[in-house]
Amino acid sequence: MEPHTTSQIHAPRRKRLKIATACLRCRRRKVKCDGVCPACGACRRSHEEADCIYENAAAVREPGPSRFSDESRAAPRVPNASIQPFLEAAKDYAYPGLCSGLGASTAPETTNPSAIHPLQLDRSPSEPHGEDSMNGIIGDPARTREVYGSSSASSFIQQIQTAINFKFGIAHQITGEQKAIPRSRSPCPQTSLSNCEEPTLFLLPPKGLADGLIGAYWDNNWALYPVINRRKIETIYDSLWTSPTSANYPLIPMSIINICFAIGCHYSNLLSPKDRMGASDDFYGRAKRLYQKTGDIPSYERVTCLLLFAIYLQSTKHVFQCWMTVGKAIRMAQSLGIHLPESTIYLESVRDREYKRRIWHCCVWLDRVLSSTLGRPGMIPKWLFNSVPLPSMIDDEFFETQDIGSPIRPDGQPCIMAGAVKAMELYQILDEVLVDLYLNPNDSEDTKRRLIRILEIDSKLQMWNKSLPEHLQLGATATRDFLVERQATVLRARFLHARILLFRPALISYCVRGGSTSGTELFDANNSSLAEAMLPECSRICFRVAQELIEIYDRHLSRQNALGPLPNWWYSVLYVYNATMMILVERFLEAKDGIVKDPKAYQAWHAALRVLKCYSMVGDSAKRCVALLEILCERFSLDQPERFSQQQQNEISQDWDSLLAMSNPFTANDAGIPPFSFDDFIWSDAMPAEAMLTDGPIEPRM
Repeated sequence: MEPHTTSQIHAPRRKRLKIATACLRCRRRKVKCDGVCPACGACRRSHEEADCIYENAAAVREPGPSRFSDESRAAPRVPNASIQPFLEAAKDYAYPGLCSGLGASTAPETTNPSAIHPLQLDRSPSEPHGEDSMNGIIGDPARTREVYGSSSASSFIQQIQTAINFKFGIAHQITGEQKAIPRSRSPCPQTSLSNCEEPTLFLLPPKGLADGLIGAYWDNNWALYPVINRRKIETIYDSLWTSPTSANYPLIPMSIINICFAIGCHYSNLLSPKDRMGASDDFYGRAKRLYQKTGDIPSYERVTCLLLFAIYLQSTKHVFQCWMTVGKAIRMAQSLGIHLPESTIYLESVRDREYKRRIWHCCVWLDRVLSSTLGRPGMIPKWLFNSVPLPSMIDDEFFETQDIGSPIRPDGQPCIMAGAVKAMELYQILDEVLVDLYLNPNDSEDTKRRLIRILEIDSKLQMWNKSLPEHLQLGATATRDFLVERQATVLRARFLHARILLFRPALISYCVRGGSTSGTELFDANNSSLAEAMLPECSRICFRVAQELIEIYDRHLSRQNALGPLPNWWYSVLYVYNATMMILVERFLEAKDGIVKDPKAYQAWHAALRVLKCYSMVGDSAKRCVALLEILCERFSLDQPERFSQQQQNEISQDWDSLLAMSNPFTANDAGIPPFSFDDFIWSDAMPAEAMLTDGPIEPRM
């Protein structure tokens, strides 16, 4: 063997065997490398177990007959069946282009799809390549659309790889495609309609109805939550009616169009109020099935689709599904890096930049809304709210011509995005109300400190209100179209609802202390503190705000079709329900004094019931709210003009004190009293129907 070995290392043969690349291990040891994959000859002879790593993947040689093994000359280059699964797994974790011949035969190319994409046979579309739940991405991070932070194992691996490259003077090469496309915006596999097996999923409503539904969505929902890339969706929507076949449309845009139909049903006057829910359920079911066929590979469009699902689910009884859908959308957005500060490495167009901002802040908005509605902590920490700046006040038509946002567009018309941006600002203030007054674990904090915080937050709300552009102020006298008028009304309703939530803890504390509508029983200028003097004033503000909110709905809501320039009906039911509970408190305090001192409370009460009964045509939750309010009114005998007997007053006071104690955030919770909140809108959904329709005891949800 020695002569044979010596004859193979003569200089002429050494020159002929020079190759364009060598593995990193051979480079480090400065030995000859034949460039064969998965392991070169030198590494095999040194009994190295790991496969070789090459920098220049394009120059890696196909594994050929080895001159060091007689068996390799006789056996075909097909991996042993026992190690085939490991070789297939190795492909997933290798860098792009590395070991391209791993386990491959020398057969000519074929058009068989399974031969072109062999990995798709054993992996679901939603399962990322080369990743696991604990370590993240293993291999080249450019292979995934997901983003991993500095604490992840994959980030550490990347740092080690960079250090190795630097030590050996290897420049990290970035292709032109990688330079042009950020990782989170890189293309992802799209499933088209031709891959599906349910032809009924592709049925479209009549053109006139479809135009009405999509138009209702654009004018009513998108104007408030502009999360969709409107130009792209409108292009696909228009092509549905002009293209001879719909067999090549991606499923995600088709799912988005169907969920737009579902949401548009709630605003369309083409459908009767009683038919809207059924029609929207059908479109939602179709949109959900289309989405499920695409897997869960992270993408901007999938985040958008999930956000729209959550918006729709707010109108249903599926509370848990809505809560989880928002969480899934947030997690997918974070995996794409949408929450990260904008990078200057990649040049983004104004359109891409603005839609990234809109998607993230729609995630923040939904997180805050559900947290306040359900009384649960938010998923997005406060420091991440503005990690991405708020969207600019730039309408889609001016992305190419406008760089700086303004409430007024270059053509002199009001900016539609201004309403959405101001709404996002408001919900950031609402988060302070939620966290500081309702989710604060420090139950021992005294009333004075909480009142100080109430004043601070109310100051922010007033500054926000004064910062509204003129066309978004409800009392503006300028002529406005329906869309701008609705934005102004919606913002006013949300502002009033936020103030009710802000002052309600002070109102409950005032009632627990035995207050009245006049406030004279508690306030003594000589012996009372400033905090005690503020409690009745906070209560009066809460009553006035509730009356104004109910009056807005009573004035703008159409009794025929339950439509108007108002928030979505499910938000409207929540707002009116909370405001009416405050009127209930006011009426009780008036009855307790024995004299009806403010006829506005009586008028607001019946106006609120009219509004909720109107919304009962489109949602069962409004029916439950009406039943609950009527039961409470009867329980406290508020519609009886005669004065209560002493025994009756004592019984009512006991019931009232128990109800207030359940809802008082200023006092420590009694272990024997189940948690209840006036603001818990879902409580009315959870009440048994028997309790709604009888005079039996009203038991809070456990």
